[in-house]
Amino acid sequence: MERWEGRVVLVTGASSGIGAGLCRALVQHGMIVVGCARRIDRVRAIAGEDQVKNASGKLVAMKCDLSQESEILSLFDDIRQTFGRLDVCINNAGLGHNAPLLTGSTEEWRNMLNVNIMAVCICTQQAVKLMREKSIEDGQIINISSVLGHRLTDETPMGLHFLAGTKFMIRALTEGLRRELKALNSHIRTAEIRKTFGHLDVCINNAGPCHNSPLLSGTTAEFKDMLDVNVLALCMCTRESVKLMREKRVDDGQIINISSMTGHRLNTTEQFGIHFYTGTKLMVRALTEGLRRELKALNSHIRIGCISPGLVQTEGLDMFRNNDPAHKSLDTISSMKILQAQDISESVLHILRAPPQVEVHDILLRPYDQVS
Repeated sequence: MERWEGRVVLVTGASSGIGAGLCRALVQHGMIVVGCARRIDRVRAIAGEDQVKNASGKLVAMKCDLSQESEILSLFDDIRQTFGRLDVCINNAGLGHNAPLLTGSTEEWRNMLNVNIMAVCICTQQAVKLMREKSIEDGQIINISSVLGHRLTDETPMGLHFLAGTKFMIRALTEGLRRELKALNSHIRTAEIRKTFGHLDVCINNAGPCHNSPLLSGTTAEFKDMLDVNVLALCMCTRESVKLMREKRVDDGQIINISSMTGHRLNTTEQFGIHFYTGTKLMVRALTEGLRRELKALNSHIRIGCISPGLVQTEGLDMFRNNDPAHKSLDTISSMKILQAQDISESVLHILRAPPQVEVHDILLRPYDQVS
């Protein structure tokens, strides 16, 4: 830890729990700790503790509501003006509501996305920007996630399914960031249905925009657009669909989420613009499993399935070709026979044909020649 003495570290969510513990520990190793939180009085109280006051480092409290982009940007401006540098960014703040996929409110979901995902992305983007601006090549980004980001167990409360989805997404964002930094040769490390028809039997969540938005240079508007459609819209459509199915006693309904092979792994190509999109598709996997468990707990026979296709001939692929015609992966794509919309339709029909005692959980399909 000697090399970190006198260097600046940002800890988000510093007013309690893990964040407070990190502040107390890091000052003991001589670091200048910027502890940010909405409840700045609590951080100031920690700074006034004897063990912190007498440490070789220093704790500086800064107020920031991480759900507001403007406050995050102001926070980094203050760090730049006060210290002139940032060496470590620890994305610790995390918000969890008891918000099951079938009954949680849109506001609760959006709050979790704003803090658990958007704030992490914005803080990371600004931290790396400041590190590179100051030629700090040994900086560190640390994302505090959760075991919920690795698996859902039978003991996982239903109210935590959406939270788990955000933690799955953090895993994808962390790996995506690592790849973007590597490409820069940087040594910074990371860790109207009811009114018209009266009932609904099947909901297919297919909409899903993808922007060319690398984690280090993508815009907040692009990030929000993907979250709003790929995650929030999916959750809202699912919630309202199940509500209508149960209201009309449709107990053999079907929810089908169209995800992507990118929701199972990051490919090895340098398509940094899809890292955030990949995160949303990983989250769809977690939400699908969470919904299955919530429906089971209700003794409902409404079934949930997920289809994850590889390369498909879509407008999105055409947009990628037009926006980056020189990308090396296009040669590979043009040489293979990629999936067509009909292929995905057949997979949907396969799920719908399944007899009542069969639930098709996941269908993964990709072009025969696609290897990553």
